[in-house]
Amino acid sequence: MRLFTISILLFGAINLAACQAMFDNYEFNEDGGGDTDSDSDSDSDTDTDTDTDTDTDTDTDTDSDADCPTSTHNCVEDAIVGWTGPSVVYQGDSSATPPACAGDYPTTGAQANTDLDIPSASCGCGCTGPIGASCSGSGSLENHGSTPACSFISPPTYTINTACTTLGAGHGTANYWKFNTSGFNVTGGSCAALPTISIPTPSYQTDVISCHGAVEGGTCAGDDVCMPIPAAPYESELCIWASGDATCPTSSSYTERSVYYTNFTDSRSCEACSCGSPVGNCLNSYVSLRDNTSCTVSFMLGNIPGDNTCTLGISGSATIMAAELTKVVDADCIATSVSVIDNVTEQGPHTFCCLP
Repeated sequence: MRLFTISILLFGAINLAACQAMFDNYEFNEDGGGDTDSDSDSDSDTDTDTDTDTDTDTDTDTDSDADCPTSTHNCVEDAIVGWTGPSVVYQGDSSATPPACAGDYPTTGAQANTDLDIPSASCGCGCTGPIGASCSGSGSLENHGSTPACSFISPPTYTINTACTTLGAGHGTANYWKFNTSGFNVTGGSCAALPTISIPTPSYQTDVISCHGAVEGGTCAGDDVCMPIPAAPYESELCIWASGDATCPTSSSYTERSVYYTNFTDSRSCEACSCGSPVGNCLNSYVSLRDNTSCTVSFMLGNIPGDNTCTLGISGSATIMAAELTKVVDADCIATSVSVIDNVTEQGPHTFCCLP
């Protein structure tokens, strides 16, 4: 019984403490209401001033060239890897002294040339006269006696193929003769070749020099750079360049492509000049009439040309005993036709890509 009474008293004490705690957390308002101030300390002063100062001035600098002085500079695309620039480019007469890189663009870059003048080359081939050519074969000498028209139907005829030919028992000096050399042929011999070669040296007419190394004059949007505006004697637009025969970078603003060269090789020459064998005739050969069978020069009784015309020997009382042959070669060698071979090749290319 005593234990039961103690339990009742403990239960009451616990409930009383709980009620006290509940009232302690309750605030009475003037209007008689209450506020449970759950003090999750939402402290409705949640400071709605979340400081919206997002500062919309994020300084996007929409004026992309704001720091690049446009009166003296331009914002341009920078050169990518493998290319040099931006550069200014000078083009001038090769006979003049080009300017040195200095001022805004002090560093010398590619030095090349353009406008290669290639004078025409010419080749020719000729030949000397034949050397060692002779007449072979036989001619025929007719004696027509005293008939001026050489009209004998069957005149005495002698074959002439040696230096001295005996003419039978002899003939009088006042006789008419015909000498036909159509049976002779030109043989042997050769001609020396006479080549003519004219290959003028090519030359460049225009020097091309690039200069780079300018210091940026301000800032630009993105990856552009603020470069000094080119001035005379340089071209008006900036360029980038690379060694070799290259294609301008894809999607680049440097679209105007030119290729210039540092030198050239002139491999031009002429085909070989040579001469064929002598070709011609012996129509100008002739015989000299002699008063002896050995054709010694004791007395000459006239020359009979080899053109087969009727010719009178020298008048006189001597007897014509022999005919001395003199061969005359009338021949030439035909030269080969020659042409210019090979060509001029430019070397050491540099590719320039410039702003339009």
